[in-house]
Amino acid sequence: MLDATQGILGLCSSSNGRHHKSKRRRRHTLKKANERWQHILDTIQSKGRTYSASALDPGVSILLLESSEDADAALQPLLDESPAFVAFDLEYGNSPRHVRRQRNMNPNSEQHRQAHVDLIQIAFGATVYLVHLAAFGASHTNMPNVLRRILESPSIRKVANNIRGDASRLYSSHALNLSNCVDLSYVARHTDPSRWPLTLTPTLTPTSSPFFFSSPFLQRIHTPRFFQRLRTPRYWLRPPNYVPDNTRPLGRLAFVYTGRVLVKDSALEDWGREGMTGRMVEYAADDAHATLVIYSTLSAMPSFNVVSPHRYSFDMVEGRPYHIGIAPRKLWRADNEVE
Repeated sequence: MLDATQGILGLCSSSNGRHHKSKRRRRHTLKKANERWQHILDTIQSKGRTYSASALDPGVSILLLESSEDADAALQPLLDESPAFVAFDLEYGNSPRHVRRQRNMNPNSEQHRQAHVDLIQIAFGATVYLVHLAAFGASHTNMPNVLRRILESPSIRKVANNIRGDASRLYSSHALNLSNCVDLSYVARHTDPSRWPLTLTPTLTPTSSPFFFSSPFLQRIHTPRFFQRLRTPRYWLRPPNYVPDNTRPLGRLAFVYTGRVLVKDSALEDWGREGMTGRMVEYAADDAHATLVIYSTLSAMPSFNVVSPHRYSFDMVEGRPYHIGIAPRKLWRADNEVE
């Protein structure tokens, strides 16, 4: 019995060793790929092909709104027009580690009081609106009424990259439920799948069903990765609950669809300061404008009309995504997220 136990432990140890070597190889490969990608971006940037909203569209106007009254006055025509979609983004300063993920946070909790949003960007047509909430003490509460009505309007699509994170933060900081959200990464994934292949990873345990290996679920998995996990004893002892995120960085989307580099050197600026620098204004406007341009490019593709909006759009309610127009409410999941 002792020999058998030692044999099993030796097998597990050997398998774990192979697993760690494979993990190190994957990390090394990813590091090299990121270095090559950064080299490409640096080369393009050195040749002056950086993304600039004002350079790409000389007619674009950037409105920096630093009071609630100015924000209401500037955004009221947009609300009256009720466009089909607007590009959306937000910025915030550094937060304590325990409030960087505010999903399902109690609005009355201490974590909620520390969560904040300093700047909200909205782009439509030839105008980019920068509502600097921190300038008039609205990083936590007191959001301008017209801005709140636009964000909560179910008839206006709010397009952003990885919008679930931004929407969760808005709920935590302002108790705002963002309606009709569109995740730009999933629009690109379904409209232009040849460029953005979907990554699928199992979130079920192999023992959860006696028919697991014959189920259609296997047809939706990346098979080599799946069986590599099966060879790891850690998988059987503690099945992974990680759900992969198929969102792509906005910079890569901008590079593919505009051929320009979206510079991120001001991503950690102090957005809560009273006055924004010219570089901060340009950075914030470029993000929203790039989102608008990319979505307009994707929506002009013939395949866009074939894809069901349910694949990339949802409502955010109390920090969680739900399908639009389905009663009773059903939790929205991306194609790679399996219950």
